[in-house]
Amino acid sequence: MRIVLVVGRRNDRERVRRRVRVRFSKEMTMPPHKHWLAAYCLVAASGSVCAAQEQGLPLVAGGKSDYVIVRPAESSPSQIYAAEELQAFVKQMTGAELPIATDTAELPAKAILLGATRHTERALGGKADLSALGDDGFTLRTAGPHLAIVGGPVRGTLYGVYELLERYGGCRWYAKHHAAIPKRETWRVPTLNETQGPAFVMREPFWWGMFDGDFAARCKANGNRMDLTQKHGGKIRFGAGLFVHTFNNLVPPSEFFATHPEYFSELKGVRTADHAQLCLTNPNVVKLLTERLLARIRKDPDAKLYSVSQNDWAGYCTCPKCSELDEREGSPSGTMIHFVNQVAEAVEKEFPHAWIETLAYHYTRHPPKTLRPRHNVVPRLCSIECDFARPLDASPYPQNVKFVEDIKGWAAMTDKLYIWDYTTNFGHYIGPHPNFACLQGNVKFFRDHHVVGLFEQGAYQAPHAEFAELRAWALAKLLWNPDQDVEALYADFFSGYYGPA
Repeated sequence: MRIVLVVGRRNDRERVRRRVRVRFSKEMTMPPHKHWLAAYCLVAASGSVCAAQEQGLPLVAGGKSDYVIVRPAESSPSQIYAAEELQAFVKQMTGAELPIATDTAELPAKAILLGATRHTERALGGKADLSALGDDGFTLRTAGPHLAIVGGPVRGTLYGVYELLERYGGCRWYAKHHAAIPKRETWRVPTLNETQGPAFVMREPFWWGMFDGDFAARCKANGNRMDLTQKHGGKIRFGAGLFVHTFNNLVPPSEFFATHPEYFSELKGVRTADHAQLCLTNPNVVKLLTERLLARIRKDPDAKLYSVSQNDWAGYCTCPKCSELDEREGSPSGTMIHFVNQVAEAVEKEFPHAWIETLAYHYTRHPPKTLRPRHNVVPRLCSIECDFARPLDASPYPQNVKFVEDIKGWAAMTDKLYIWDYTTNFGHYIGPHPNFACLQGNVKFFRDHHVVGLFEQGAYQAPHAEFAELRAWALAKLLWNPDQDVEALYADFFSGYYGPA
């Protein structure tokens, strides 16, 4: 790793800044089951920005601009916010305040078009295809005197604005309270025709500093815990207070064990609720949990995910029926998937949009032999037992070897695989945790195994942890594009966040 040396060596920082920008065309796509376009390559922006000043569209010249920001008259909240953010940061950079208009007016002589306005097709000479962009993808394209940032109304247009400001304006948002906005009287952007989208549909660096909504949006993170509101395009949210380890939440032992001990685990021939789970082959448990889950979804129907997942300990049921099913499936994940599938089938009848998340964690980590998660079930595979000193697929540690086999098994049976990964020293947040050489490799490993949602648990309980800001920021960047130059990414942060040594 070179990240410490880069802090104090100006020559290294300048060398990183001069790296050549890589362009991507809109034809580059991810595997078809994701329907996401390929991600871009983020580089240290200073060299790209300097090169862009020599040619391209002069958005601002001498502190003045003839450009108008144009958004759809029926803009989503995030598109309205995108126009405001672009206006604010252009003014902060250059002193020029670009007016904002809607597409009800005629096309200005020089326009920055946000989203699919009624002028976009005319300006670009063709219709913008939003279907392949999903909620988060976008296209940056220049045509004549115009610049178009075409993204979907959920978050794509907003993310495109941040990409323009960051990659071609040199703006940086390293942490909630630390931005680096360059000052210049002239700002040109080069000829653009690129499309990009995220490597993962759900991206959550679960670090304290990433919970701020404005900062998370600028880092293109969209996970559950972040304070993302409508203006940010919302987030991929777990609803009804059901995020993880929900068995006791949905079927509390304090309420049911005294009268129905058969609802809970049988351990060594005795029913118990003490650090135990539910009896997953009991049809009355399926019925009860489903009814209680539906009652909670009705109070919070707009979320995407609802967790039906094991408690955070062992104690799975070993009654004859549960044991028979688990033995047949080769893993206690057999009873889990059998149970969750029944719940998900009932939920789908009333809430067809909802996905039911469950864990592949500890004793359920190994996938079942024959059972498959329903199309509205999201298994979230956890890497908690693994060695994190080396990339997950490079360590000979037995748990890593098993994890690699497990992820292959789950990926073969679902197109909705989520991961719960671990990226800090949970025993001592401010203690050294030398995992920087593994972050990119692990994210690429998950991407290559068709993971669609990645939760990177870090120091989430307090703002102070070893390189907390760096890890949160770098993980957000890698979750968008795992293929970028990670050494340049680290150098960018050290140079911009800390400054000269």
